Formats: sequence, C-alpha cells, structure tokens
Amino acid sequence: MPTYTTFVKPEELQRLHLFQGVQIEPLQEQLDSCTVREMEAGETLIARGQTNNYLYLLIAGRLRVYLDTMGDTLSIIEAGESVGEISIIDKQPTTAHVVAETHCRLLVMSEQVLWSMVSGSHAVSINMLSLLARRLRDSNARLTESQNRERELRYKSAVDPLTGLYNKSWLEGELNDRLTVAEEIEKKFSVLMLDIDGFDQYQEDNGHLAGDRALYTTAQTLLNNLRPMDTAIRYGGEEFLAVLPDTDAETGMQVAEDLRLMMKETVVRLSDGKALPHVTVSIGVATQHSGDDTDSLVARAAAALKVAKDAGQNNISVGESEAA
Repeated sequence: MPTYTTFVKPEELQRLHLFQGVQIEPLQEQLDSCTVREMEAGETLIARGQTNNYLYLLIAGRLRVYLDTMGDTLSIIEAGESVGEISIIDKQPTTAHVVAETHCRLLVMSEQVLWSMVSGSHAVSINMLSLLARRLRDSNARLTESQNRERELRYKSAVDPLTGLYNKSWLEGELNDRLTVAEEIEKKFSVLMLDIDGFDQYQEDNGHLAGDRALYTTAQTLLNNLRPMDTAIRYGGEEFLAVLPDTDAETGMQVAEDLRLMMKETVVRLSDGKALPHVTVSIGVATQHSGDDTDSLVARAAAALKVAKDAGQNNISVGESEAA
C-alpha cells in the first residue's frame, strides 16, 4: 500500500524541474495541500486507460513507462521529472502504464493546485511549458524511431539480402496497383522473367559461393541496364523479373535480347576478383492485357520462359498473343 506524508525539504523542491528558479515562499500554501507518496519497486503509479487528475513530481527514485504491462519501455522518468501532465491537460484516459522501478518518493499535486500555481507564478508557468515541450520532443523522437524501425522492417521484408533486389513479397504488394494505373492511363506494361540456364549444374561444378556470385552478377546486370523507372526483382531461386512500365511487347523483346547478350558477355567473379565461368539466361516476355493482375501476367511470362528454355536455353520468347 502507498504511504503518504507532507514533509518535503526546500532543497528537494528546488531539484524538481517545475520549481527550478521559482521562489517557494509564495507557493507554500498550495504546497501544503500536496502530499508525498512513497512507492516500492514494482508498484503501479498510473495504469493505462484510467482517468488521472494529478501531477506526480519524482523527488527520488526512477519510474518506467510501458505501453503494455509487459511490453517494451517507452521512457524512463528520473528524479526531478514529472508524469501525468498530459492527461491533466487533454482530459483523456492515460495511454501508458507508469511503474516504480526503484523505491520512489513523489510529490502528488492535484489539478487544481497545479493550475493555481501556473496562474500565480510566471516562473512555474514557464517551467510547465518547458516540461510540455520536452515531453513533445521525446514523443516526436520516439515516433521517428518507431517509423524508422517500421521502414527498416518493411525494407528487410521486401528486399532479397543476397542480391539487393526487391523480392516476391514486394511484387505481390506493388504490381497489381501499377497494372491498374497502366490500364487507366492506357499505357502498355511488360514483364520479363529471366532464368539462369543450368544453374544447378553450374553450382555443382563450381560450388555454392560461385552460385551466389552468379546470382549477384545477374542482379547487377539488371540494375545497370534497366531504366530508372523499371524494377528488378529476385523472384525465387535463380529466377528474376524485370518490371517494365510504359513498354509494349516489341520494346520488351528488344530489352530482353539486350539483357541476354549482356549476360552472355558478363564475367562472373568471386569477391577476390577470380573469374568464374560465364552464365547465360533465358527470358520470357509478357505484356499486359486488359484485366490482367499480377498472377495472370507473371504466369504468361513464365510460360514464355518455358518456351525459351525448351528451345535450347540462352533464348528469349514471347507468347503469340503478345507478338500479334
């Protein structure tokens, strides 16, 4: 159970941010109406979702703020700082749990006493504004950190770590929207599906590290030879996609042929510079039809790729409906 007392030393008050540089004597009557609460480690001062009408000024100890009772720490409240001012101002239920991390001693000030001090002391009002500004900066910093973490997680979930290209998850989240826009503005849209020929045998003959370098080299060839508006994707295994907006079937075939020739001439190297055998790619081309979604467009590119592979590899192929 919490213990209450009214004894606070003047030097303790001066160490509280709210009273720094403030003449205490004129405020003594309001201070006498406050209480001091003693808390043991693990006790809850404020529970999320409750109504709060008090400002708590931490005289000694440390408080920890949680979004959830067992969640990550949002912030630490050190001696001299306060908690509870936001819920007093906005009259909304509290948004976090505040728990004593150590034995704590707090000055408990009612809402009425706080506003009486703010209206009666210019120094207190300035300090209160400073407290609120600090709280706002801390909240902005946490929000920025959270947004950065979210962006990093989104990036990691959408990017293949070996090649640095977008992965299949990115494709499934983006391509349908791009196809819809292309159809609305009546622009052609093509995709190329590339497959490294004989990749399993290449890896068996030269080792897994060589296989990784072949994948990386293919990715770099795509990045270096596609337009800035195009997107290269590692679709899975040794398969890649090139997403080509504003590209008809004829242009898509030319891009595919250029990439095929480029890969045929590109040297695969280990990180130490040692040259490895060349690899070739086969490529299937598909161009958007009315009503196409990601699955249907990619399926036609995959069917065209199979035709190219069956024709002897190191080939390109486009479906009859695309070429017509």
